Amino acid sequence: MIPRRTASRGPETRHGTNDHAASPHLEAPELLIAPGVAECVGARLVAEQGFDALYMTGAGTTASRLGMPDVGLLGVTEMADNAGRITEAAGLPLIA
Repeated sequence: MIPRRTASRGPETRHGTNDHAASPHLEAPELLIAPGVAECVGARLVAEQGFDALYMTGAGTTASRLGMPDVGLLGVTEMADNAGRITEAAGLPLIA
């Protein structure tokens, strides 16, 4: 049996609790602009410019980490690790 997730909380992650911090932004009637980033430096630059959220690009993550195109060489573990690092660096909600 697969455990159900509630709307208010997600699963525990290595980087803390997934509390759906982006939910208010996603439900707002205004357009959410979430610039794409692949690593922490880009995430910090976006945060300094005053954006409300980030988007992590899988192709950019692969290019940044391996210097190769995204052909499925990185798995969920590496993507989740990168997402956690980006979130910690920027302090913004991340769409990944």
